[in-house]
Amino acid sequence: MARPLRAAAALAALALTPALTACLGPRPSGAWDAPAVTARAAMTDHTDALMQRLQAGPSLTRGVYDACRQGQHNWKIDDPFDWLCRRQITDVTRADGADTAAVIAATVERVRAAGCAPEAREVDMVTRYWANYGLRGSTDSGRPYGIDDLPSFRAACADGITLESSFNSAAGVPRALFPYTADEQIEAVPAEASGLPEGTYVIFEAAAVYHRVPAR
Repeated sequence: MARPLRAAAALAALALTPALTACLGPRPSGAWDAPAVTARAAMTDHTDALMQRLQAGPSLTRGVYDACRQGQHNWKIDDPFDWLCRRQITDVTRADGADTAAVIAATVERVRAAGCAPEAREVDMVTRYWANYGLRGSTDSGRPYGIDDLPSFRAACADGITLESSFNSAAGVPRALFPYTADEQIEAVPAEASGLPEGTYVIFEAAAVYHRVPAR
């Protein structure tokens, strides 16, 4: 008699499923629901406009990564969201002049002129590290120190965008890296930085979450 009872219980559970679904409402979708599409278009305009304000000319190469991630809800991880969509743009630009201190100062001013607020402590760190180590080419312990060793600095911009600015030689310019996983990838274009001529380069990376479905 156990099997018929189990079968009856299973059928009862299946019968309840539509009612439970109706009670909870439809499960939030990810990358292609209407709010995400609208927000993505707006954020694309915002990030493109910011990059235009930062450039004295066109970027040498651009990387783009736009993707949505589904939140995890299990015994080990309980994300505060069901879906999270993020856009990231990386532009590689060539700086004018060979004086790194002047390039740093000009970049900070350019970021401010673009309407962003640089993190003062991070700007101070970049400036001090170049003055203390970069000019003489080594750290206090004697380790070689160059422009590729400088830390980056962040800035808060309008529309929820965080801008990160970093400094590199031609050999030190990294390709755009996207260190987060995604369940729905919208756009993925790595910045191709090979074959750049010698010089000083400033890399601007703008990123923002444009769509979020809170966990329920």
